[in-house]
Amino acid sequence: MNKLYKDGVELMRGIYRFQEDTEVGNAILTYQGEITQDVVRVLTALIETNLARINESELVIGRVYHIMIEALQNIMRHGYRANDANERYQRSGILLREFSDCYVITTGNLVTNADYNKVSSKIDELNDMDKKALRKLHMESVYNAEISDRGGAGLGLIEMIRKSGGPVEYTREETNGEVSYMLLSFNIKK
Repeated sequence: MNKLYKDGVELMRGIYRFQEDTEVGNAILTYQGEITQDVVRVLTALIETNLARINESELVIGRVYHIMIEALQNIMRHGYRANDANERYQRSGILLREFSDCYVITTGNLVTNADYNKVSSKIDELNDMDKKALRKLHMESVYNAEISDRGGAGLGLIEMIRKSGGPVEYTREETNGEVSYMLLSFNIKK
């Protein structure tokens, strides 16, 4: 059997099993592949349109939209840059699911283990803060922002946690001694 055919069959079986699992919510969007600015524009426009079509509130649409943009831009800016571009891009992805009381955005991408350790420490620190402390840190970061060599000022995670209204969940799957696949999940209440 052709490897591409076999891989496609396995992927579709996984999607079928995923959709059969009632605990995973209603999948509104799944995307895996190269994440570019054009892809970000298309995905966010699609989500905004679909959420408006089901009469979701503008407040919730705005939160989902904002978190998606930040999360996808983080993948573009901070994702592991393998020598083989296919490895980097084919392993990046995003999933938006709807539950009765919330939406959950889950992203996944390759990162160096050093970056994983740095990001997970930052997430733990931010998850422990209350709304007032997050707002104060946000204001301090805006006034003291320095753009990193990757184009970020460190505000993305703060903003995503503030917009989601709750802690970020994260995990990783180690792929080798230097790189891991990092998964982040944001829960946005309706």
